[in-house]
Amino acid sequence: MTTPSRPAPIRLLVVNHSTFYGGAEKILRDLLRFLPKEDVQILATVAPGQGRARAEWESIGVRCIDLPVPCFSGVTFPYVGSLMPVQLLGEFWKWISFRRAFRRLLGNEAPDLVYAASPHAAIAVEPELSALQIPWIWQMSGLIKDRSLNRLALRPAFRNAQAIMTLSTAISNSIIRLGADPAKVHRVYGGVDLTKFDFMASSAGHFRAAEGIGADVPLIGMFGQVTHWKGWHVVVEAIPRVLVGHPNARFVFVGEPFARRDYVYQADLQRRVEGLGLGHCVRWTGFRGDVEGIMAACDVIVHASVQPEPLGLVIMEGMAARKPVICTRGGGTEEMMTQNETGMVVSPGDSQGLADALNRLLGDPGLRARLGEKGREVVAARFTHDRRVKAFLEAFRQVVEAGKAEVGVGCASR
Repeated sequence: MTTPSRPAPIRLLVVNHSTFYGGAEKILRDLLRFLPKEDVQILATVAPGQGRARAEWESIGVRCIDLPVPCFSGVTFPYVGSLMPVQLLGEFWKWISFRRAFRRLLGNEAPDLVYAASPHAAIAVEPELSALQIPWIWQMSGLIKDRSLNRLALRPAFRNAQAIMTLSTAISNSIIRLGADPAKVHRVYGGVDLTKFDFMASSAGHFRAAEGIGADVPLIGMFGQVTHWKGWHVVVEAIPRVLVGHPNARFVFVGEPFARRDYVYQADLQRRVEGLGLGHCVRWTGFRGDVEGIMAACDVIVHASVQPEPLGLVIMEGMAARKPVICTRGGGTEEMMTQNETGMVVSPGDSQGLADALNRLLGDPGLRARLGEKGREVVAARFTHDRRVKAFLEAFRQVVEAGKAEVGVGCASR
């Protein structure tokens, strides 16, 4: 009696529109890292440039192909009757060039499945994949505003993608409102590596020692991209109110800007910090690869977005580190956070409410411990890589098998 042979691994090609390393790219890296090699062969990640995400993907053994994936967000559209701006023409030319190069790449790589890791990537790859009848899935990691232009741009991708994976129910609802078929939409939460947080917990003292922060000094951490909508200015506004009750408190700001306007925003923030006389209690670290260790050193984690968060990876990471997290209402954050149970929730832009929450937590070690432990329980139950990988493998297999069945039917009918 012969043993059935194991199916060949799915040949997966990944496409992203950027090599900036934000939360979505971090989640993508972890998915690629944990997909079983016996089930999925990652051919390459296609993305433009040499950004930090490329280095992260290559660090886990993923081959990267530099291809200029077009991205129309941020392009200034012309007024009626005016000439089309050079920037928009450039993006359209990039799109045409991408289609030609992408078609050649598909012929060379022969993927069983293409994974578009963003809506920009989905718009870019859809024409060729539909023409060649190659199965594909795309990932929605952000909230999409209900606008006519968004509906128009995304309609072909909604119609022709075999499945759309989202990071939260809030994202799922936003794209269904735009016209996505609910049957194609699959919510799969992001995940974190709990073992890494447990391992790095012992390094909390190292960070404090390196920064000259005593073990008894209250330390508040803010993590993420330095951009206006993440609400760094709200935290700065709250600091003087926190120092009234906790004059020795310190704040560590971990992250970096991406776009030019973000660098301007950070510079304005730094001037504001100095102008308020807060330079002694705020430490800017820039990008750090040891986020887990820095979180372990913190007493409280803050996530102060002034717009709805699609999910909030930093919130999940703070909970994984057994730290109380303060976040803002809206979007996917409240799918993780329960007020006064796993953390504290304040209104977006409310610096007074943020300061009150911080003062309450800094003054109550028992509450901090209870919220931190409960948050960890929630992450362990709902937001792990094991759960995410299992869900993606199931979706990959279903899409590939359905594609093979359609090809078989098409051949039989000819």
